[in-house]
Amino acid sequence: MKRLLSVAALVLAGQAQATGSYVSGSMLLEWCKDDEPLCVTYIAGVVDSYGTLQGSTGGQTLCTPEGVLVGQLASVVENYLRDNPQQLNYGAASQVLPAIRGAYPCESPTPSRDGYSPLFPSKAHPPPL
Repeated sequence: MKRLLSVAALVLAGQAQATGSYVSGSMLLEWCKDDEPLCVTYIAGVVDSYGTLQGSTGGQTLCTPEGVLVGQLASVVENYLRDNPQQLNYGAASQVLPAIRGAYPCESPTPSRDGYSPLFPSKAHPPPL
């Protein structure tokens, strides 16, 4: 039950406008444009959290190339935010994943919960929460 509530809270938080989120898309864009460490830290946190949730729920994965660095993901997110100004008032977390998926689309169907995860190539089975 706790896990279900946690997942529901994250989904709702990701869809909230800036007034309901800690970080808006415009804040994240400013951090990334100014090369602030908060940019890569925030993006790494979103991706790590998503990977953990994806592993526990069997949801859609991210298909980033092997060896991609968080700095590269930050550039992808910055470009996405710059190209989609209509999204800047929404929560930043809800912008990170579409940006990465747009830059690195999956070539095959999403793997099953027990299958290989391109986001975590060395960990086919993430640890339980």
